[in-house]
Amino acid sequence: MRQTIIGFSFILLWLVACATNEAAVETDTVSPTNVTPVITVTPLPPTPAGDLAAATATAVTPTATQPVTATATAEPQRYTAEAFDFQFTIPAGYLLVEREHPEALLLLSLHETAVADDEQIHKPEIFVTVHDNPERLNVRAWFAAHTGETVSDTYPIYVRPRLIQTRPVAGRPALSFEDNTFAPTAVTLVAGDGYILALGFVPVEYPGLAEAFAELVASLAFSDTLALSSVLPTPTPTFLCPGADWPADDWECRENGATGTRLCTAFDQEEAPVCFEDRDHPFALLLPPDWSTHLVLRQEGYNPFHATVIVKKQTFLHYDYGFSDVAVFMAGGQSLERWLASAQRRSGPSLFPQTELNATVAGRPAAIWVDECPSQYFSSVGLVFSDGRHVYWWWHFAYYDEAGMLPLRQMLDSLRFGEETAVPAEIPNDIWEEALRGCP
Repeated sequence: MRQTIIGFSFILLWLVACATNEAAVETDTVSPTNVTPVITVTPLPPTPAGDLAAATATAVTPTATQPVTATATAEPQRYTAEAFDFQFTIPAGYLLVEREHPEALLLLSLHETAVADDEQIHKPEIFVTVHDNPERLNVRAWFAAHTGETVSDTYPIYVRPRLIQTRPVAGRPALSFEDNTFAPTAVTLVAGDGYILALGFVPVEYPGLAEAFAELVASLAFSDTLALSSVLPTPTPTFLCPGADWPADDWECRENGATGTRLCTAFDQEEAPVCFEDRDHPFALLLPPDWSTHLVLRQEGYNPFHATVIVKKQTFLHYDYGFSDVAVFMAGGQSLERWLASAQRRSGPSLFPQTELNATVAGRPAAIWVDECPSQYFSSVGLVFSDGRHVYWWWHFAYYDEAGMLPLRQMLDSLRFGEETAVPAEIPNDIWEEALRGCP
């Protein structure tokens, strides 16, 4: 029995991985909002008359035909965009130019200048662009909505990005990659308040260009982190397990960094449930007594614009009754209905037969169904729901009696995201009765 249950789990994972390996994401286009930036440049240290601050005083209202430029100086200068609450250091010897763009909230370029035959020559540039993000998508979801295999009407569009890495910049979520829209371009996206800040340069063989870009990125600061970074202590981690509204007063907890999970067991209560917390996403639930948890897959370095990639898979298992698999996907900026429709087209209706939302889990819309009979003694229930950033595909395979199916209901009723209060799941009666009835 144990080998049969575990075997079904790995077969399903293999089928999904094969079916979803090469698919692309459908995304919506976001229209920008016009914002008039307020720009100041502060010298570091003070420079003589005619410094960069004076030269950019007119940059508040640039014209559509002429870029507004700032005079380059021998010393680094501090640039501040007050409308967006960020600032960075302009490398020494670099010229800052503000340009007009019909769809960008702010477009800046920085480059060294040279004079040859009495004409000013602009050398390779670094760009700084503010893109609108009115839906306040996280940086991964926004990136997913602006990537593709070919150039399109979406602005901006990043074609066939590669070498994708995720690491914070200036204390904010950020993502770096190589864009191949026109020429290989190094791009770093940083999450702002209602906008995405894009920094980048074309990595040509020009002395000091890469170093100047690295200096600019390292100097980036936002007003909130700039004012508080030197005085705030390291925050205390917030744990979801155990929940204040869950049974038992005393818990023994252990955290597993390798699996990104935390388990809490009630003292002196052998039949008490176990509090399970996924630290990666995060959510928490109560595991029934005698059910264990096992990590099947935890993927890092994945492409966040591929909503078909399983980024984590967890199994909740009872060796006698059955198991639940929870596979986590990136939502890719899509609604749950759209994600389900795409999954059904990719993988077929046998894996995703239900695309209409007919239930709720943790207070969120969900789709639930009972699969065709897998065997004489078992029922198989599929369930998909989303937290907005991720999609969770829950597959429960167990004996069709109450010992096998009620644990699913108990886990779903206790499921909660963040510090929310658990809300009992709402499952249609006919679905639940079919799951308990099993195969004819």
